[in-house]
Amino acid sequence: MGRRVPQHIHVAQRPTARKIRCVCVLLCVLGCSDRKVRAPLQTSPLETAIARELTARIGAPATTRCVIVVGVAMCRASVDGVVVPVVVENHRGEWVWWVEGGVVPTAPIAARVREELADLGVTQTVDCGKAVASGPRLTCALSGGGAAFATIARDGSVSLELAIDPAAAGVRSESPSDLTARSRSLERSAGADDEEDTLPADGGTVPK
Repeated sequence: MGRRVPQHIHVAQRPTARKIRCVCVLLCVLGCSDRKVRAPLQTSPLETAIARELTARIGAPATTRCVIVVGVAMCRASVDGVVVPVVVENHRGEWVWWVEGGVVPTAPIAARVREELADLGVTQTVDCGKAVASGPRLTCALSGGGAAFATIARDGSVSLELAIDPAAAGVRSESPSDLTARSRSLERSAGADDEEDTLPADGGTVPK
């Protein structure tokens, strides 16, 4: 009788399969490291305090990022996509901050415009755009085609001017340079009309 010899068969892996396995491992490593890089940054107590108080003041979510180096802090805040300039100082170990320039929430301005319209017996909706405005000027659109113009002082005080008529609002919305150009154009056209009026009826030349 013959003797059976057990055969140990070794199946070699194809090069392509080995490469695929290596690529999968590499992608897994890169994915894990990418998740670590994109992990949310820790918020400092200063950032949290500024963001919380700005949100309460403006009535819209505020975000704040600060860089603190050797006791000096530089912070950048934004509300509804609008940059809010923030100044931070260290007073005897305590952070003191304030908003620089005329930055005001627009919700109270829109409410004030609606009150002015109601006093005039006009019922229209008001759109002042973003949740916060940085001076010196803000234009709120009225649903009837007019506009309300708010002048924002550096101390945050606001003065209003209503232009309910769309034509008046269009003229008021133009910049001073546009108004100057229009004025010069009107002067030139008026001068051309005067020259035409001085021409003789027969079309001859005008004596000097």
